[in-house]
Amino acid sequence: MAYRKFDTGTWQDPWFEDLSSKAKLAFIYLWTNEVCNPAGIYEISEKRIKFELGYGIDTIYSELDTKIHWDSARKVVWVKNFFRRQCQNSKFGIAALNSIKDDPYKLKLFIEYNREVLESFTDKAGNILIDLSVYQLDTISIPYPTEQNRTEADTEADTEADIAREAQPPPPKKSKPKKSNTKPDPPTLAEVKEYFSQKGSTMQRAKDAFEYYEAGDWKDARGQPVINWKQKMLQNWIKATGNNNGGSPKQSHLTKTPTLTQEDVPDDGYEDIPY
Repeated sequence: MAYRKFDTGTWQDPWFEDLSSKAKLAFIYLWTNEVCNPAGIYEISEKRIKFELGYGIDTIYSELDTKIHWDSARKVVWVKNFFRRQCQNSKFGIAALNSIKDDPYKLKLFIEYNREVLESFTDKAGNILIDLSVYQLDTISIPYPTEQNRTEADTEADTEADIAREAQPPPPKKSKPKKSNTKPDPPTLAEVKEYFSQKGSTMQRAKDAFEYYEAGDWKDARGQPVINWKQKMLQNWIKATGNNNGGSPKQSHLTKTPTLTQEDVPDDGYEDIPY
């Protein structure tokens, strides 16, 4: 959602005070609708305006024509002073130009009307920060809009699909997939014994380790699922006593109660590491 500045002093402006209620609402709408770009010159269909505003722009255009240009043939609205009221630095000026750079018609209107503002941004050495030569205008002459050359309302009917497409919100940003915290299937006693045997530990040690985690529903001292049982047993059950085929486990490893506390398991300083 874009944020626009709208001068509260507008309500005391003599021109604005003389407008009808519909014209006032239309002026604010054309200034604040979501299609409006940084340049204030944008494409919008008559049907969308009627859908969102409740009436067509042609019904009140004569009241707004000194501040708003409506090209019904091209379906282009130009809020003439929008850019001047919004622009505070060269970055906004460049953003405005980039928003219409592919449309020579809009570029011509915009640059001719706002050239002085665009060239007013300079660095400490006095160099103009916005190079207008980058934005090449079409060589075909495009008439500046006046009451004399303004076309009649476009008679081409818009479909409901046109409105739906214009009103379509931007696609949501893709979020990184969250790591799964799903507990894998626990190993069998045979698998644990085979792993302990590979590491040079005893079958009794393997049985004690299996029964300890089995009693605790294969959760660690913090209540988190044991994701990598091999890593957990290597640190807490095999390396804790060395590969000496003997040695007694730390006292807490012999408990078979399903009620686990922080003191029941040695704090090895390791996090559960997924496969």
